[in-house]
Amino acid sequence: MSPDREVLGRGLDQLLGRTEPTASGSLENKVLQVAIERIHPDTKQPRRFFDEASLNSLAVSIKEQGLLQPILVSKEKDGTYKIIAGERRWRAVQKLGWSRIPVLLKSKTKQADQKMVLALVENLQRQDLNPIEEAYAFRFLLEENNWSQQKLAETMGRDRTSITNTLRLLNLHSDVQKLLSKNKISLSIAKLLLQEKSLDKQAIWAKKAVQAGLTVRDLEKKLKTSALKNKELIETPYWLREACSILSKKWGVLVQAHRSKSHTKIVLSFRKDEDLKEFVDRV
Repeated sequence: MSPDREVLGRGLDQLLGRTEPTASGSLENKVLQVAIERIHPDTKQPRRFFDEASLNSLAVSIKEQGLLQPILVSKEKDGTYKIIAGERRWRAVQKLGWSRIPVLLKSKTKQADQKMVLALVENLQRQDLNPIEEAYAFRFLLEENNWSQQKLAETMGRDRTSITNTLRLLNLHSDVQKLLSKNKISLSIAKLLLQEKSLDKQAIWAKKAVQAGLTVRDLEKKLKTSALKNKELIETPYWLREACSILSKKWGVLVQAHRSKSHTKIVLSFRKDEDLKEFVDRV
């Protein structure tokens, strides 16, 4: 997965009112592609331990969905960049072998930072943003200012629950986020899909909802039915898996077992009708 993957929404540049470089050619508050080795963590960052399993999981997510938000950095006198927010993402992309990563260069002065934040808050309140664009802008404000969700809610004049629910949309599969951004699915359907923990299943159900024109109630019923079926299935014991393997070799067909609390189903799979007819003739 390339770090140049398409970024969702209109991006922070437009929300900041910065669609063109400044007259001085400044790159502050602009998204840049920077070499991994030129970036280093903040030594004053209180967080020292990063769970390896969590980083591996994040790396898999980035590989599948891309890096959907640049990390926030400041430029040092020696030409390197110090991480302000996004060290986990920086560590995760290294596991993927990326040589460069998208970064957002933080302003050098507090006054400029305040202007940037005010511009973003003003545009958030003024522009007709889709929920995903709002979510990414909210996350940026939280990370940039080290705010709590309550502080963000007060600044935006919004209820904290509204902020929390909007941020939760970033837990959706990137394909689902795109469908929501393009108004292909409703916000209610997107929130319903958050109940599904598997990102891949979120994407599958979202596509089904679009193709079949499902309402929220339709999708809710299908999700409940699917969950009940999955709950009924139990793990296939070793001896039964071995038996299926022996039968597969003996019969020359794929043999699988599916167990539930009430029964065991043996499934034989054939690629073509001719294979099925030949099997029937043999037995």
